[in-house]
Amino acid sequence: MADVDEDRIARDYTAPFYLAYRELSDPSSGKVAELVAKARTASIDEILWMLGTEAWRQHRVGGWFALVRPEPAVVAALPGSIGVGNPFHSGPVLAVSAALLCGADAISAIREVSRRAAEYGGDPAFYAPLVGWLEGGAKPAAGDGGWASVGAFIELAERIRAEATRERAEV
Repeated sequence: MADVDEDRIARDYTAPFYLAYRELSDPSSGKVAELVAKARTASIDEILWMLGTEAWRQHRVGGWFALVRPEPAVVAALPGSIGVGNPFHSGPVLAVSAALLCGADAISAIREVSRRAAEYGGDPAFYAPLVGWLEGGAKPAAGDGGWASVGAFIELAERIRAEATRERAEV
């Protein structure tokens, strides 16, 4: 992997988005379009670095950027990135991104992060509906469990992917 400018990643990619979950979840905020536009400016090496770092803020945003830039190297890195660092902070974003982009290939990594989540103060129960869906069960709905539910994370991830696809079609 090429050298990356970690300060630029923190300033330009991470700072605007790592705590913006609720704003990203609000369709009227325009934040998803902003995230998609910013993700398009990141290099694949920068996204791979974000997926591999233990710095939870960059790691979390790397999961969202992967949804915009699902190149083969990024998709291949996703399952292994789920367990990097502290699963309390970045595990949900990485698990949902991997579920959408890797499907059943992400199940064992999601189970592992679920096991580790409690060690870091996270909720292992967050991941069970995601694994169930990947194993052929019902897709978790956004209203099941409130704004921090796996269904709400899936809904946001799908909106990010739809915006990225829409934006690509307009170019």
